[in-house]
Amino acid sequence: VPTRTPSFDDAHPTARPIPDGQGKDEVKTARQSCMAITHHLTTARASDAGLTAEQVHLLLLDFGSRAPLLSQKDLSRLSVKIMLSFSPTDEFGEAPEQESDHHGNPASQSGTPSTPHEPGGARASSARGGALSAPSSEPGRGVDVAVLTSHPAEFRAVAQVFLGTRATAASAETGHMVDLFALRARTMLSVHLSCSSERLMPGRAPAVRDIAERFDPPAFFLVGTAKGHRGGRLGDVVVPRWACHYELLDDGECVTRVRRLWTPDHVRTLLSYYGGVSTRFQELASNFRMAAEPSELPAMPEELRPRVVLDSAVACGGPELMNADTLDKLRSRDRRLEALDMESYEFGLRNEPRLWAVFRGVVPQDVARADSAKELFLAAGHAAACLKDFLEHEYLPE
Repeated sequence: VPTRTPSFDDAHPTARPIPDGQGKDEVKTARQSCMAITHHLTTARASDAGLTAEQVHLLLLDFGSRAPLLSQKDLSRLSVKIMLSFSPTDEFGEAPEQESDHHGNPASQSGTPSTPHEPGGARASSARGGALSAPSSEPGRGVDVAVLTSHPAEFRAVAQVFLGTRATAASAETGHMVDLFALRARTMLSVHLSCSSERLMPGRAPAVRDIAERFDPPAFFLVGTAKGHRGGRLGDVVVPRWACHYELLDDGECVTRVRRLWTPDHVRTLLSYYGGVSTRFQELASNFRMAAEPSELPAMPEELRPRVVLDSAVACGGPELMNADTLDKLRSRDRRLEALDMESYEFGLRNEPRLWAVFRGVVPQDVARADSAKELFLAAGHAAACLKDFLEHEYLPE
């Protein structure tokens, strides 16, 4: 809720000097006041009496006037608490506490250990309950954000959105580094873009493990495509609140035996700004399509305005479930299931100690043509545009 315009000098908040004319006592007072305002907003708004609109307005103005004196850590923590107090009630109900054990996950059912890899390397942290691990094989190579794709067409789209260049097969193997200025966090983010050599599978995600070991990212995002239901819109972006793994029984029934994996509260709260608010997503998605070669894109409507679907979930499973009928059958039980893929559950399972989310460009079943690279390229480009917009304008490190 800060009100001043950030400058590039704010990119290193840990080294920010106390502003001219401000003493340590004033900084301490500002911190205490902002903590009191945050406490009042979060507790009063949760009570039956609540606050009037005028009271909320005055409290936010007071917070904004004092916020420039806060450290980056305090600013991020208090801002997220205030945002949570204004978040609408979750239509799915309260997200359960993420269990520390992983009994019943799909990997363990197949006999493969699937305890998520703990972050390791230069910036390992236990902030989300993950234990510190041994140093990575490349000390000092930590990054702020890692972005993973798992198909060459998806990686080409992500590279075009983030880098403005064409990706080569060689660059897909080694990955790309890019720096972004995060406006809300008022800092530069180092972002590593990479492509897995194979699709993630239940019980098998070596690319996730390798990136965690090499870069120890506090935040990890999966960008790509997913199958949409019949009648869905090509290029819409699904950012699911949760993912669930399904199995196909011998009688053809789809069942789930495992808990849902919820996107962390911190990320879901920051993403909530897409609800009914004008963002740069449409502009970035349009720029992506305009920069692409005509031969790279499928047939599209003249006026294409992709949506970002947040109040949704993604169904996951093995290759035997990736057909035209599975998602429609599952949606007959739960209309909140907007997409189907093999990867989201395994990705979330292995990233529970850190911030994570999945950005899936939708390829509806009735327009998909045997995983056409053109459709994958378009849908993944929209998903990448959504993530880039989020990182540049709303993302706050935890």
